[in-house]
Amino acid sequence: MKKNVTAAMLGLAYLALGLSMSANSTGELTFAEALPDLSYESVEIEDCPEELCAKDSAELAAFYNSNPKDTNEVKVEIEGIDPESGLIEAITDIVTMSTTEATKLAAQIAEIEALVEAGTLTEEEGDERIEELEESFEERMERFGESMEAWGEEFGEKMEAWGEEFGKKWEDRAEELEKSIEDGVASDMDIKLDFDQEVPEAPEAPEAPKKKKKSNKTQFDSFEVHVGANSFRTMEGEATMTEGFLNHWESINTRVVFNNKTKIGGAASPLLLSSGIAFEGLGFSFNNDNTITKVEQTGGASTTEIVPVTGMTDIRRNRFDQLYVEIPAMLELDFSPRGKVDKSLSIGVGGYAGVRLTSQNLILGSDSEGDRLQIATNSNYNTHLFRYGLQAQLGLKSWKVTGRLDARTFFQEDAFNEDVYVGSVTLGYAF
Repeated sequence: MKKNVTAAMLGLAYLALGLSMSANSTGELTFAEALPDLSYESVEIEDCPEELCAKDSAELAAFYNSNPKDTNEVKVEIEGIDPESGLIEAITDIVTMSTTEATKLAAQIAEIEALVEAGTLTEEEGDERIEELEESFEERMERFGESMEAWGEEFGEKMEAWGEEFGKKWEDRAEELEKSIEDGVASDMDIKLDFDQEVPEAPEAPEAPKKKKKSNKTQFDSFEVHVGANSFRTMEGEATMTEGFLNHWESINTRVVFNNKTKIGGAASPLLLSSGIAFEGLGFSFNNDNTITKVEQTGGASTTEIVPVTGMTDIRRNRFDQLYVEIPAMLELDFSPRGKVDKSLSIGVGGYAGVRLTSQNLILGSDSEGDRLQIATNSNYNTHLFRYGLQAQLGLKSWKVTGRLDARTFFQEDAFNEDVYVGSVTLGYAF
């Protein structure tokens, strides 16, 4: 059964009934009474000539008092509604009619449902009768809505015509009133102008010097590129025995840094905190045809040694490379002007920490028959996964000289014949 439709129609009936009671409680009200008091006789204008104001007041009052009631009379007939009804009366009658129709439909549907419950009608017959009632109700509401739409259009046209006529009348009287007031004011003023006397031009004031705006910037981003040399050092920074196996001209350190600098204490402060993210490549080239290798021991553990290359001649390249991602940080004194960095002398100290990404040893040479041979070995060679250390920097404008020394041994404990620490010196440029 269509119980949802029945409930909706009953809700509409109760809503419409409530609106009807609300409208009736206001009493009879015409459209003219609903408007605010716009009587021209109540308008007070200062300095208005008595003859003009009296004339305008009489005409506008007569026009206004003779027109508002006309807007309440709409001659389009709505079925069951008095065509002479005012706005509130018409709305009240419309709500009452809607309430009656909706209540009637709900009662008829309830009767059919009762017959179905009693077994007098089958459920299919009850559905058919309810559908017929709803179709009939919709047709009546459509006709009712069409007549209401026509009534609303004529009412709107009446309102628009009355508003245009009233506005035009008001504008005409306002122009006359304004002209009269201007004439009265001009006649009382004694204006004396000597057009023959030349007015001397005022001397031009000297242009004040423009003050240079001070920069308050405290945050700076930069991209740095560093290139230098690697070495194996002791904890005190001295040379090691392993140092003799390195070709220093080819043991290259490369580093790129995405840096952020923050002034501590304001834009004029020379104290900076510098931090960011860096990628550093450590390259170690061995001389005298030596190379790095991992040697397995009988106990299961392996060691790392530097030994001569075998099975290959004419060694052209023998290099051990590692790549790290790092987080560097430094405190700097930068004596650049206010709101700027890398424009003068700078000194910095700090540290860094990184994790190894790749580790590879590459040998290029020839075999016994003279054919070119390449051997690439991916191994960590018992080096630590993590490294950290200290750094110091001296800068002149964008040029930076940086020294680094690891605080952790390069190789794992007991994996190499001595404790070595990676040290480097690089020359960099900050963009």
